[in-house]
Amino acid sequence: MATEALQKMIDHELNVRNLMVVKVNIEQKINILGGVLSTNGVGMTEPLVDRDGYPRNDIDVYQVRKARHDIICLQNDLKEVTRKIEEGLHRLHAERAESGATSTSETDAETRRLKAFARISSVERGSPADQAGLRSEDLITNFGSIHIDNFNGMMSIAGLVQNSIGKALKIRLLRGLSLAQYDILLVPKSWSGQGVLGCKIVPL
Repeated sequence: MATEALQKMIDHELNVRNLMVVKVNIEQKINILGGVLSTNGVGMTEPLVDRDGYPRNDIDVYQVRKARHDIICLQNDLKEVTRKIEEGLHRLHAERAESGATSTSETDAETRRLKAFARISSVERGSPADQAGLRSEDLITNFGSIHIDNFNGMMSIAGLVQNSIGKALKIRLLRGLSLAQYDILLVPKSWSGQGVLGCKIVPL
């Protein structure tokens, strides 16, 4: 019985790991399609026709429309895969707890990691990001109203930042090997350096 239980646990862990690979692949496809939109200078909501109702001639309308459609489909796939991963992690945690194979903190950290959608790759000294307490390699799970389920690429963050100059944005971070969770307030504003944040954010 013990051997059967162990094999079952191993099978569930492999399934979760496979789903994580699928999740990463979907995220990469979404990022590539987001780059298509960025190249055309649009996001997910801008109109594709001009004031007279004709297709805009400053963008590749077909390319943008297809990219938006594919992003929406992939985001739905991402939600479903994420749900299955979370269910798998909870199931795996229950099996490990029964066998005494792992700790709650380990599984909780894995669950939190799945909710991150962006990473801080660098922080300029003295910048608004630095003053707020952001650090390089922090993972972002919430950026104001943006979270993994409605994240549409870096343009969505850029738009929120531009509309929040001088206002506090609540940022939820995961930090370190233990993925400890932190909530900070970031106020976009002009400073001696470039931009209004002073940090570089990259999608996962």
